Amino acid sequence: MEEKELNLLEILGAIWQRKIIIILLAVIIGVLAFVKVSFFTEEKYASKGTLYISNISSDVNTNKLSQSDILSARELSATYKEILFTRSFLNEVATVVGGEYSWAEIKSMISISSVNDTELLSISVVSKNPKDSYMIAQAILEKAPEKLTSVFSSGQVTVVDEAVYEKNPVDKGAAKFTALGAFVGIVLGVVIVLLFHFFDNKVHRGDDVSKRYGVSILGELS
Repeated sequence: MEEKELNLLEILGAIWQRKIIIILLAVIIGVLAFVKVSFFTEEKYASKGTLYISNISSDVNTNKLSQSDILSARELSATYKEILFTRSFLNEVATVVGGEYSWAEIKSMISISSVNDTELLSISVVSKNPKDSYMIAQAILEKAPEKLTSVFSSGQVTVVDEAVYEKNPVDKGAAKFTALGAFVGIVLGVVIVLLFHFFDNKVHRGDDVSKRYGVSILGELS
């Protein structure tokens, strides 16, 4: 047990002795990550809208929804999302926005998620152009009710929030990537220091001779 503790202390000591290497790598990689994200990553713009999903058609004569109706609508949300990602639907969207993008390109711009496990679907479109993001998001919101109710005739789809034209770009996450780069630098620095330590065959102290060759040291010359 003592030998393990001693080895651990040696490792910690080696890391501490070469801490400058670790700090430099953390700073260098962190700065490189910041520069990469801030100056060499293209700005992107997002446009968002919201749909309300119900499995009860508006022509059904009822004034209340049961718990099973709500749960059923939530379960259908996953199916609705997949329908909105289909080639046939996205081709319709591509036609509405002028055919500048293919259905596959539009698919790569879209993210659809349930809002807090409710019957609400949040639709977000991210592209390099704010106008394109807005037009695609608005086209999806306009075409989605018709497409979804054609598959589920008993359901109802309502646009809750129209698409928003956002002039400000999406946050690139420079702080997050800088911190991640610094962490990678620390890990890399520690690995390099440990490799130096384990492959260092030089005798630095009398204790090194004693441990390595099992002999006693009578004295040392300074």
